[in-house]
Amino acid sequence: MCRNRLLFMPALLLLLIFGGVVDAGTLSSVTLEGSAGPALSAGSIPYCSASDVTNAFCYMSAFEDGGWGVQGWGDASSAFGKLTGSFFGDISFPTNALGYGWASLDEVQFTSDFSDPVLITGGSGQGTLVAHFAWMGCNEDVWGLCVNGATFSATAGSSSESWAPSDAPYSGALDLSTPFTFGGDIWVAGSLAGATNLAVNPLPPGYGDTPLGASASLTLTGFSVYDGAGNLVPGAQVTPVTTPEPGSLTLLLGGALLLGCGGFSSRRRRARRIGY
Repeated sequence: MCRNRLLFMPALLLLLIFGGVVDAGTLSSVTLEGSAGPALSAGSIPYCSASDVTNAFCYMSAFEDGGWGVQGWGDASSAFGKLTGSFFGDISFPTNALGYGWASLDEVQFTSDFSDPVLITGGSGQGTLVAHFAWMGCNEDVWGLCVNGATFSATAGSSSESWAPSDAPYSGALDLSTPFTFGGDIWVAGSLAGATNLAVNPLPPGYGDTPLGASASLTLTGFSVYDGAGNLVPGAQVTPVTTPEPGSLTLLLGGALLLGCGGFSSRRRRARRIGY
């Protein structure tokens, strides 16, 4: 049992607090699913899913023996201030269709997120921070035209906004303003999510292949800092405060607990051996 309370109790408290933190840092994910019929061919990979704190990628393919099929590649990436997600694939049609067949892109989802505090210096008192974002999103139909965009959200301090364009334009800019205190930090976050699906019934033989695509991006392009009087502060600095990944921090604190307990127990055993 660990009895070194001076080390154990604070480390345990930090472990309980930070071990469950999941909303800081970055995260990317991709999920793809397709189907073809009446029966899938051997070797088909109709479903894939991947997630990572920076880049996620997966590949899916679903074909039936008559030549109908769908395949796709999805990826997503996330870093502080820069998120991207994309999908590329195609539905294949047999050149000489015999009997009934079909292919379906059942699910395409990609997500990217970032969330971290920024430290604002270069002045005194209170002021206003303006975070500048740029965004783009497009889900293509079978003719290669944008039919809708992605879903976005952005946060800067006490200001946040979410939007999902369903019609043109599929790109734009967003400014978020929030009060702050010089020398303090505020949270800045962003997220994007793209999703699409497409079912194709039999078409005349020789129709060929139909390319599919979807893409989205959200970029934090910069900051503007104003003092309490509304004047731009040219020398102000906005610095991201990177947050340790929850798993890494949990392992670090857990290791500290083990080292602390192990070291204390070892000292007690040595003390007993020499008669203290």
